[in-house]
Amino acid sequence: MYILGLSLNGHDTAACLIKDGQIIALCEEERLARVKRITAYPFRAIDYCLKEAGIGIKDIDYTACSWDSRIEFNKFLLGHSLKFFPKSLLHFREGLRGWRARKSRAGYLQRKFGIKSYAVNHHLAHGSSSFFVSPFNEAAILTLDGAGEFDTVTLGIGQDKKIRTLESIVYPHSLGLLYDAVSIYLGFTELEGAGKVMGLASYGKPLYLKEFKRIVKFKPEGKFELDLSYFQYHLARRAQNEWVTAKFLKAFGLAREIDGPLDQRHMDIAASLQQIVEEAIFHLAERLFELTGQKNLCISGGVALNSVANAKLLANSRFKKFYIQPLANDAGGALGAAYYLYHQIFGQPRSAVMAHAYLGPSFTDEEIETSLNSFSGLKVKKLTNIEKETAKLLSEGKIIGWLQGRMEGGPRALGNRSIIVDPRNPQMMDILNKRVKFREAFRPFAPSILEEYNFEYFKTDYPSPFMLMVYEAREDKRRLIPAVVHVDGTGRVQTVNRNDNPRYRRLIEEFHKITGVPVLLNTSFNIRGEPIVCTPEDAIVCFLGTDMDYLVLGDFLVNKE
Repeated sequence: MYILGLSLNGHDTAACLIKDGQIIALCEEERLARVKRITAYPFRAIDYCLKEAGIGIKDIDYTACSWDSRIEFNKFLLGHSLKFFPKSLLHFREGLRGWRARKSRAGYLQRKFGIKSYAVNHHLAHGSSSFFVSPFNEAAILTLDGAGEFDTVTLGIGQDKKIRTLESIVYPHSLGLLYDAVSIYLGFTELEGAGKVMGLASYGKPLYLKEFKRIVKFKPEGKFELDLSYFQYHLARRAQNEWVTAKFLKAFGLAREIDGPLDQRHMDIAASLQQIVEEAIFHLAERLFELTGQKNLCISGGVALNSVANAKLLANSRFKKFYIQPLANDAGGALGAAYYLYHQIFGQPRSAVMAHAYLGPSFTDEEIETSLNSFSGLKVKKLTNIEKETAKLLSEGKIIGWLQGRMEGGPRALGNRSIIVDPRNPQMMDILNKRVKFREAFRPFAPSILEEYNFEYFKTDYPSPFMLMVYEAREDKRRLIPAVVHVDGTGRVQTVNRNDNPRYRRLIEEFHKITGVPVLLNTSFNIRGEPIVCTPEDAIVCFLGTDMDYLVLGDFLVNKE
């Protein structure tokens, strides 16, 4: 049985193909279309999934979309609009346009090819994307994002082949939209700002926490509400400065212009926002534990990409084991919709555990060589031990673009589409941001560490294979790997085990032999504003447009003439 899961409802469109419960392929449309956070129908991602499986579109038995337009129409378009009428009139008109487009998209493959299509509630798709591919037979499920059709938070439970929602919080009371609104106020964009603000928060102190506690009202039994007098995103979202109201500006000061100067006030606001969101997540998690009594927790939704909050939840909650799959954002809805259909609707037994994220396109040596031959100005060598030679270059301070095997999914590069450097150089963070990434100087870089050394370098031994946990570095190790230790003494860790990525593992092992340090700096292979590279051509173009020293494609070592 082939099931094609689709994320179509807005940004981060994606496709996922499963066969008899096993993941065959998963790809975000942005990687193939080369437009970050793309909203277009994922034709390219679908084509890739079919090609990977060696089938045609008519071989698909069912499709599942991670959005239910009926719920959106009844609860969001009608219910929300009537509640806030007449101020919501513009929001209703904008929403109706989007609803019609989403409804049409969801039925496209059924209309064109006659493939039976299912609509899956957005938060159930998120929850499914985490629980059904987790190693747990039972777990509590926490889903947090901007908004699904109407839900913004759901507390649920998964048991074998079933998940169910226990409680929810609905639009416009949303931690994701709170984070977006403040990120936009701080001069960042809606879809890109949250991750930047999380990094910026480490430079500030929560001096505005009192103001945020007037905005976020904690209620009994795990609930919270936002004081909506500070916001207007629930009435209309037409421009950068229309997410917050004059009352918000009075409390926090004038908004920062896009790419304007950052001062301490901005950093302190970011720190305060991060802390209030963490407190809200702890509040929700405690309620979820009381409802379920489970020791295992699956987290999903865009807010689950907040790796600082994730690690604090692991350390401070009553849950003992966590699972967050790497596409926790809307792209993961394609994965979740497919598995919801397979297990929840069809009752098929569980057999898949998503232990790694390497589910995208790969390229043979012949394909890589063809790509290299189409560019001039390159010096190319094919090596028999590329890991050893690359580790030597890294130990000499070289910046290397690294493309291997199947592309990873999710917003974090995990060693197959990465830029890698020696973490021992304290200047490397500034060098990378200026010479290669062309991005804000305050943004940190991540350590990839051999899993068995995690506890030696960081104050936990809990694995973090998808780079979704921020751990505190041990004081005596910070001076050894300064380029991957953030200003607050932490690192967004990727633990690399012996099974999931053998070539990347060997590279770090070779670097460890040379330097005595089992850590590499790993950042995504892209520049600011572009998606992570997918193909050898993407990698070569990025390499030629930056000050990287070497490019490694499969077994080929490339530098510039």
